[in-house]
Amino acid sequence: MEKKKKWLKVFVSLLALAFIILTGIHILTSIIEKKIGDTLKNLSPKIDTQFSSVDVDLFNAKVSISDLHLSLAPVTGHHQHSFYSSNVGLAGINFFKIIRGKQLAVKTVSIGLSKIVLDQFLFDKNDSAKAVLGHLNIPFKKITIDRIKFEKMNTWLQSGSYNKLMLKGNITLENAQFVLNNPATFHLGNIRGTFSQIAYPVFQARQLILMQDVMIDSKKESLQADSLQIVPLNDNKVTSRNTSSLAGFAWNIESVKINKINIVHLLSTEESTGFHSKPDFLSVNVKGLRIFNTKHPYRQSVLCPQLSLTGLHFSGNSISINELKLVGPEIKLTSSSADKKPGEIIKDLPGLPAPFKSLFVKKINLLQMKIWLHSRLLLKGNLAIEDAGVTGQSANSSFHFSAIQCNFSDMNYSLSNGYYRIHVKGLLADSRKELLRMDSVQLVPQYSKLEFAKKLGHQADRIEATISQIEILKLNFGQLIHKKLLADKVIINNSHFYIFRDRRLPRTSKEEPMINGYLKKIPYQVRVHTFRLNNSNVLYEEFPKDGTQSGILKIGKMNLTMSPVVNHPYKNDPVYSEMNVKGNLMDAGTIQANIRLSLAGNTSYTKGFIRNLDLSKLNSSAENLGKFHIESGLLNELDFHFTATEKKATGEIVGEYHDLVIDKLTLKKGKKKVAKVPSFFLKHLIIPKNKDKSMNVSRRTGKISYKRDPTRFMSYYFLKALLSGIRSSFAMGFLLPK
Repeated sequence: MEKKKKWLKVFVSLLALAFIILTGIHILTSIIEKKIGDTLKNLSPKIDTQFSSVDVDLFNAKVSISDLHLSLAPVTGHHQHSFYSSNVGLAGINFFKIIRGKQLAVKTVSIGLSKIVLDQFLFDKNDSAKAVLGHLNIPFKKITIDRIKFEKMNTWLQSGSYNKLMLKGNITLENAQFVLNNPATFHLGNIRGTFSQIAYPVFQARQLILMQDVMIDSKKESLQADSLQIVPLNDNKVTSRNTSSLAGFAWNIESVKINKINIVHLLSTEESTGFHSKPDFLSVNVKGLRIFNTKHPYRQSVLCPQLSLTGLHFSGNSISINELKLVGPEIKLTSSSADKKPGEIIKDLPGLPAPFKSLFVKKINLLQMKIWLHSRLLLKGNLAIEDAGVTGQSANSSFHFSAIQCNFSDMNYSLSNGYYRIHVKGLLADSRKELLRMDSVQLVPQYSKLEFAKKLGHQADRIEATISQIEILKLNFGQLIHKKLLADKVIINNSHFYIFRDRRLPRTSKEEPMINGYLKKIPYQVRVHTFRLNNSNVLYEEFPKDGTQSGILKIGKMNLTMSPVVNHPYKNDPVYSEMNVKGNLMDAGTIQANIRLSLAGNTSYTKGFIRNLDLSKLNSSAENLGKFHIESGLLNELDFHFTATEKKATGEIVGEYHDLVIDKLTLKKGKKKVAKVPSFFLKHLIIPKNKDKSMNVSRRTGKISYKRDPTRFMSYYFLKALLSGIRSSFAMGFLLPK
């Protein structure tokens, strides 16, 4: 009986103890729940906290918060960030660490269906929310969480009337650590997640970034996205003071894979305030890139099957890349783009994405590149640039590089007026070798020789040109960007020029410049030590105003040297540029001249000679253009020198010829016939048959005096000046036509 009483006392005591423990646990649970609730409500004066319940399970070390709603309003006004979750659960809480050292250690934090709303206005104001989060009223010095799981997270972005889903998905953060000193710091061990329906607007650039599926894994240092698009942000209610030229372009990408990305550093901070990005060097691989102008999506675009970036690094407002490689890029231009000057095209290109203000790429490789104008191929080949940099945005940007190398082929370019096309079979450029070489260059008129001037409505020289090779040596490539052509030599080898003019059409009366004037028309500042034209053939054909046949003048095997070539001289530059020309005339004689051209003004001094010219070979031009027929004649020598200014050419010629017999022609019913009376005077009174060295030099000398017609080309001016001297060398030369 006594034993039963003892057991009964023990049982009652145990029940009492259990009751006390359960009651204590209940009371302690209530205290903890209230403490957690009070802590949530008093996180910060800037944070408004609401929830429906807090449930604590001490036996299982769990805490559950239902319908948690946080509103963060760091500045006065109606702008705020907000967070809502149907349930937030904490499991594996180490209560001993809480009691001993005010340290919260949690195994898992599970965040159920959640909605995050971010306010763009606060970001534009440098978002003082960062400072608020760094000074929270939390009774812990340190918080460590092994795993934070966001399930079915939805993030929205609002900006004025803009309120749209930015992304949704699941994310897991591992080994998170918060050190709640003043200020707070945050460290993260790993992050994994999958996202979809990403739509992130960049208001400064007025661009919207869209992605369908994104996977991130910080352990593998990888981020992969499928179906990425960057499109103009078409929301008229959203305004931005800083709008870049990106706004007119859209980007479509099949897939992007980023390796060696330190995602953890994007979320971790060690700085005194805020969350600062510390990305590592990245590697990016892009497939199926397409960039197009939204106004002309089928006429202006960039296509690239494969693009890779290695060593991508962000630092402040700068981007740096070790290597950018594009394989098979195709650039399609509109007619308006092709007609623009290089500087204008650069201004039209999309600028740097906001907020970046500088871009540096150590090496750029474009392989198997093609550039099209609609369906016509303009060029193809490879391009490599080293140490390329862009500073600024759009029209205010500046571009620089240390080295460039390219190898293009099949270049076809239509000049802006549409009357000519240029074809270059091959182009090689190497800035390290300071070399630019073009092979097989052709200038091709788009109309026949009789249609050409008719299209223009006035007389014009129609030029066909074929050049075997053009070389520019010791070329300063860096100065080309600044519209400066600085080189040691420009050499043109083995060229053929065919020029045709139809005199039956009206002639324009616009003023033509002198030689310096043509040089100054070049849109670049030109400073070339030596220009050489080697083995060139020029064929000039002219159809007369009244006649049935054209006349031809040919200069073959012409070699020309000019030094220096300067269109905007400096004070310490030479006074003159020396030009030497040598060739054969109509395959029948030699012509040679030295021209000293004033760099500062429009004065030139010419000295030269024509030797051993069979004058009968000039009949094509003499008969059809001058209405003369040369029966015979050998020009042994014709020395000339004259000074040509903007107003007048003056100088003299000294000639020697033999057996010169000339008939004057007349045109009757479309046929040329000898005019007997004028021919008699030519043969017997005006032009002696012989003028050799036995004749006094004064009788073989003629004075050059010719007033310049400013509406005529320089070639016409020089030829007429020479003819004026020849006319005056005859006693009755005034009777000869001018």
